[in-house]
Amino acid sequence: MLFTSPVFLLLFLPVMLGVYTLTPTKFRPQVICLFSIAFYTLAHIGSPASILFLLLCAIFTYCATFAASSVRKPSVMIFISVVLIGVLAVLRYLGVWADEEAARRFLPIGASFYLLASYSCINDVRRGDAPMPRSFIDVLTYITYFPVMIAGPVIKYKDFERIIKPENMHFSAAGVGSGVILFARGFIKRVAIAAIFDEYYSSVVKSLLNYNDEPLGLDVGIMLSVLLLVSVYFAFSGYSDMGRGISAMLGIPLAPDFGSCILCYTPLVYARNFFSSLSDWIDDYIGKPLGEFVSIEKSSGIKKRMLTAGVSVVCSLVLLMWFKIGLSVLPAIAVLLLPAIVNGLFDSDEWIKKHKWYIPISWFGTLLFTTLFWMLIRTRDLGSLALLFGNLKFSAPMQSYMVSQTFFNLEFPLALSLIFLVQLPMLCGVIFKKHQSPFAKLSAVRWTWSLFILIMFVLCIYYYLPQYPALATEPFRDIIF
Repeated sequence: MLFTSPVFLLLFLPVMLGVYTLTPTKFRPQVICLFSIAFYTLAHIGSPASILFLLLCAIFTYCATFAASSVRKPSVMIFISVVLIGVLAVLRYLGVWADEEAARRFLPIGASFYLLASYSCINDVRRGDAPMPRSFIDVLTYITYFPVMIAGPVIKYKDFERIIKPENMHFSAAGVGSGVILFARGFIKRVAIAAIFDEYYSSVVKSLLNYNDEPLGLDVGIMLSVLLLVSVYFAFSGYSDMGRGISAMLGIPLAPDFGSCILCYTPLVYARNFFSSLSDWIDDYIGKPLGEFVSIEKSSGIKKRMLTAGVSVVCSLVLLMWFKIGLSVLPAIAVLLLPAIVNGLFDSDEWIKKHKWYIPISWFGTLLFTTLFWMLIRTRDLGSLALLFGNLKFSAPMQSYMVSQTFFNLEFPLALSLIFLVQLPMLCGVIFKKHQSPFAKLSAVRWTWSLFILIMFVLCIYYYLPQYPALATEPFRDIIF
């Protein structure tokens, strides 16, 4: 059971909201813990090993929190870090090499999120940024908080400990309404937009691989990049919006994640915008402590630049551990670390920001970097990329005609219309950034937009979801993390 499954939409979510509404305020954190465990159990109903793994992770976190706060030796924190990073690395390795059936039975969904949560809990208590958990239930509630377990956003323990307090949980009808709209918006993103663009991308790639002797036109290559980047963005941001919507229904609003990336002019800016909560987590728990350990601020000249580049590479490698990447693409991953090295040595991001005439060129290079990265994440095979782009030409009428024929149906224009609909508040914020947005001024506009979102949400359940049944069980079947 996942957010896109009928069981969750028609049974789990209504029952949870009903019980949550009837529960006294001081007991609502415990109700959240109970339903989080129930959600995780139903999501892994055929994998008892995954359920046991979660419980062991929670027990380890609870014990390690006491150990790290009471024994102030660096070796304790080093041991805890090695254990958590090692477990994550093993899961990533098994995720690459295990067959599909074994991965479904033995590899837990969302393990990356609660392993990061474990480290955050231990580290925040050790640094004094958060108080000691009052009980094992507090730790279990944080680790198993199901709205963010699958696709984020990543919540630090010091923030979660504050917002989960009963006096800070503002449960209301208005909050439930805004949460429903946000959930519906995310559902449309994932089921109607990302799935359609992903289907078009797969069909075009399949057609081109069948005709790999023909040259590939530059326009087709650009179209493939657009299809892939759009499907990736709406897949991740849609699922994140669904989680944030559920959290808002519970009276716990969360900051947005997976920000707009279309105008990012360097790969590092793209990564910070796309993985905003994860990038902030890595910077807080890895980048800054590592920078202090190697004394970057006390260094100068070339030494400071090299240390900065080294820290950037380490942070980028931690980000790359988020994905299941096979050994066959490690050379390309090394190439993708180039922006981190260049920025660390020469502060290229700031230089490009000052020299605005270079931004269009940098933007095009960023498009190439990110497209290559997501293709490698998806295929984990350099051979297919060589077949697709090995004979790139400026014009190839046959391939262009094949691609244009693919879009002559109703679904693609409808998906484009839905993109405009779900992104309308953001577009208004960009257009009217110097003035008050119409969404803020006119309640009629907000009500009309919300009504359209709800109508499309119902249509997605009855029309699109049956066309893509795998989304109910494997929401990231092509792009897995």
